[in-house]
Amino acid sequence: MKSRSVSIIIPAFDEEKNIQSAIISADKAIRGICSKYEIIVINDGSMDRTGQKAELETTSNKSVRVINLAHHQGYGEALKKGIQEAKMEYLTVFPGDNDMDFNSLSDLLKAMGSEDLVISYLGKSDTRRLWRRIASLIYIALLSTLFKLKLEYYNGSFICRTKLLKKLRLISTGFTICAELKIRLIKKGFSYKEIPFVHIGRLYGKSKALTVRSIVNALIVTFIMWKDIKS
Repeated sequence: MKSRSVSIIIPAFDEEKNIQSAIISADKAIRGICSKYEIIVINDGSMDRTGQKAELETTSNKSVRVINLAHHQGYGEALKKGIQEAKMEYLTVFPGDNDMDFNSLSDLLKAMGSEDLVISYLGKSDTRRLWRRIASLIYIALLSTLFKLKLEYYNGSFICRTKLLKKLRLISTGFTICAELKIRLIKKGFSYKEIPFVHIGRLYGKSKALTVRSIVNALIVTFIMWKDIKS
């Protein structure tokens, strides 16, 4: 396991109060599991001090690097930039708001290579508000019906070989990207399994995942992806 290398991508937009904790959590999760790794923070055109706060971690940890996008492009574009920049054999993603228990990331890392794609799904520790849980269930049902899959959760973290992701043509610009890449890989015949993760919630700020704009974007991308895969 230690011989394998991993890129941990952390997309972040206006997370100045959370980003350093997220970097520290990701680093804590991987130590002892992989000796060769990189943590890539994609600062998605933040209007606060997210970039500067992330840069502070590079002084004490040479495995951390920060890429600053000139303007806000969306979670999907930030993750695609991370995939493009990744240099290690495997790739995973960690939330910039640090709302995933680092032990869950460790579990994901320990499972790397057991299948082509290892997917994290929300266990019983879902701390999200009721309306977000309901919206999530509707989204899961929609994707499962359209793509004839039975995943527990589509938007969670994952780990797979970086080269598989670099070959994908991803159209998502927002939060649907994690669902899209999983669906595309599974539909190409790659093996997968799901493991639970613990959601601890963010300490500061509000989630940007569920806005009118993001919902409309998700529906449009889902329809385009469905037509693309169906054809």
